[in-house]
Amino acid sequence: MKKILRSRKGFTMVELIATLAITAIFFTMITILFATVMNTYASSIKLSDSIIANKTILTAVKQELPFATDIKISEDAKSIEYTSQTYGMGCSLGIMREGMPDWSEQTNGVPVIFTSTGVVPLMFREHVNKNIVAFKFSLNGNVLTLDIDNGSAHTSVSMGLINMPEEVSHD
Repeated sequence: MKKILRSRKGFTMVELIATLAITAIFFTMITILFATVMNTYASSIKLSDSIIANKTILTAVKQELPFATDIKISEDAKSIEYTSQTYGMGCSLGIMREGMPDWSEQTNGVPVIFTSTGVVPLMFREHVNKNIVAFKFSLNGNVLTLDIDNGSAHTSVSMGLINMPEEVSHD
């Protein structure tokens, strides 16, 4: 029994502290790496959602506006009024903001077409990135350009207007 107690086999306190320090450094590096990967993943998802949202809006706009007539771009270039082949006279395209007809918390920031019979959302609220910043319309001859900037992605499309009036007015 005395022989077992006197045995010097085992780890010293210095060895145990050094092992704990190395293990702590290892797990700290793993945690930092994991956090970096998760942040990169979240940024990628946000960018991907923004690009999908922009493409969805552009698809709807490209189906609606080429055949529009009586086009009027607002002074701030954030919306456009027109006569639609689908919805008739008095349509406008813009982003739903507080104070507009049919506004609610669920429709805030949703790109919509305002028609004489109501509001047509171009996409659902859950698919709209909360930071859609702006639509910007511009017209050069018979080519209408729409820029969408939502903070994460910028998309631009130009389209020829089939039923181009002699003169397009800017409010």
